Amino acid sequence: MDYERVGISNFKGSSMGMVLVLFILLVIVTSAFCSWNNGNRINNGSDDDDNGSSSISSTRSFTITNNSETIRFQLNGLTQGATPPTPSSILNRSGGQNFFSVPTVLNRDVRVTASYLGYNLNGNPAGFIEFTLRVQTAFSGNIYVVRTSIINVTASAPVTWGTTATSLTIIDA
Repeated sequence: MDYERVGISNFKGSSMGMVLVLFILLVIVTSAFCSWNNGNRINNGSDDDDNGSSSISSTRSFTITNNSETIRFQLNGLTQGATPPTPSSILNRSGGQNFFSVPTVLNRDVRVTASYLGYNLNGNPAGFIEFTLRVQTAFSGNIYVVRTSIINVTASAPVTWGTTATSLTIIDA
């Protein structure tokens, strides 16, 4: 008596079925953990209930330079989210620098506003300067993108300024 081996599977090396199953699982998992509206990920911008433990995070550094010859600045206010400036809260004239670190959190737009009061050579009030340090993070295709900027710079002190993505330079007006 001859026995013949019989198979019930028609799988002959094609992985199309496996790819389809994996794709369906990916869609289910993505839908379960992300909120989407019209193809865009919903982010209400609130960090109140987020302790950062479930996000990819790091920091971005910003440099503030005071090249004014006549105005010294003292930090007056800093919104939550940034470390206090180093080396101190005083931004001396003629090249004084402060350094800020702002956290980066995946799919968040982190904004930190700093306000400085200005004092002239006699120690009298000379106005203020205020600015916002911004760190935007997102996925663009398959790439994690971090964009930094310094925005909303306003001043009543007799100074002007120049900005790059991570630096603000203050000069006499």
